[in-house]
Amino acid sequence: IGRAGTDSKEATKKVNELIKDVDLILKQLQGSPDLSDDELNRLEEELVKAEQKVANANLDILIEQLQKEHKEQNVLVDAYNVEIEWLKKEVANIREIANALPDGCFKRVQLEP
Repeated sequence: IGRAGTDSKEATKKVNELIKDVDLILKQLQGSPDLSDDELNRLEEELVKAEQKVANANLDILIEQLQKEHKEQNVLVDAYNVEIEWLKKEVANIREIANALPDGCFKRVQLEP
């Protein structure tokens, strides 16, 4: 669970950074209707860098791993729930046995004459 949480936080951080980069590019494009060719080229380079970050982040692989780990954790949780139910039945059975026993011992056995 710890590693999955760390991987999830890492993926979230990468996605947030990429969104921030793209938002900055969009704001610059919207904020200046008359951009020079140099400014457009610079923004295009920044967009290419952001696309490269997406490719390097391997988010699709990370998401696939997280989904696999999530399924594995669900299987474990289901197995634990089945075991808990079995243990509850065992405890109830032992309680029934204990309740059926008499409170005291009425047969006295003398060990030595």
